[in-house]
Amino acid sequence: MSFRFLSLSAMFLVACSADEEPASSDLGTPPSLSAGPQSNTQTVPSEWLLACGGTIRQLSAGVCSKTERPASSEDEGTLGFNAAAFLQLISGEHRARVSWDSRAAAGGRSSELVLTVQPRGDVRFVDQTMVASGHSQTFTFGNTGGRYYTCGDQLAVDAELNLMMPDGTLNETLQATIETESGTHARLLVNVPSSEVAGTLRVDVERAGADQLTLALGITQLGGGLEGSLGASHSEGSADLERSGSGCSTLGSFRLAEGCPLGAYPLSDLDDELLGLSLASVLERLNATSPTTLNDNGAPLELTFSAEPARQCVSVDTPATLPSVLMFPGSVALESSDGRVGGTLEVQLSAEAVNGSLQVVKAASEYLTTCRLPICDISTLTPSTTPPTIGT
Repeated sequence: MSFRFLSLSAMFLVACSADEEPASSDLGTPPSLSAGPQSNTQTVPSEWLLACGGTIRQLSAGVCSKTERPASSEDEGTLGFNAAAFLQLISGEHRARVSWDSRAAAGGRSSELVLTVQPRGDVRFVDQTMVASGHSQTFTFGNTGGRYYTCGDQLAVDAELNLMMPDGTLNETLQATIETESGTHARLLVNVPSSEVAGTLRVDVERAGADQLTLALGITQLGGGLEGSLGASHSEGSADLERSGSGCSTLGSFRLAEGCPLGAYPLSDLDDELLGLSLASVLERLNATSPTTLNDNGAPLELTFSAEPARQCVSVDTPATLPSVLMFPGSVALESSDGRVGGTLEVQLSAEAVNGSLQVVKAASEYLTTCRLPICDISTLTPSTTPPTIGT
């Protein structure tokens, strides 16, 4: 990467929706380029859907108080969706293919799982309040945009479940509570004593030295509509054992799509769209900020953003009132009219959408530098009326 007469060492570009005020900052002396951009590519599955991941469940039990009442029409404004959408999402039949852990169950083969859900009773509004200090209101898993409330309000309903595998591995009729914060993704956790497991999976649960089968299930509108995991666990394990995952053996898992963690769904092409997010819309919004100007002499600066089509995973179980997030690598070509800036930067692109509407897109490039501000150069760009600037 090379620049004529000028090195841009740290760049942060933002394009907001028309009704959002962008942030601004003073600019420091531009340092010289010394390293490439830092990018987090790790993806972490939603712990809500891990049969052996008790951390969140223990956290919620310790810091959240909750009350329940029949759901009303006013709750739609609080949650961003209504009870009718919730019932439509979960009711009926959902299918997935379970990949068994060859070390723990069923010899490494796969099985089809058919889940049939019949809601019983009224939908309830679950009002949760944080009662323990020292915890943030929201938290995030990995780089899939999986954001959650520590004590989020929910809708819940009791239901009868039938879990059946044609090969006889499972054949269970269970009672469980199904919950949702998003209206598009619901989840449930149910434990079945090993003595009550009707399918042949009972042998694998007992072989693991456990006394119950744990199922963590997610139901969504995407793919086959069903994802989650199964584990052989201990009903009387301590909280510490549950937090660490010991005392529980994963038997198998089933995902909405290969290549994405539980709780996430892929965008494979530039034009694919999910929850108001697409790679193409991010590039379009950022390219609309060009041309901008160099803030020392007003010279026009052209910016051209691009990205290669590649699978990116987006969380699908984020609460409806929190932004859904898309993050992916790209590049920006810069060229100023006075010839002082030219070249290409690798950038990390991201976007936030709420209720299916794109709100904010960002392009960030961070380098190891010597400068006198925590963030060396900040540029705030808007796609319309405000004259945009870029630090030099």
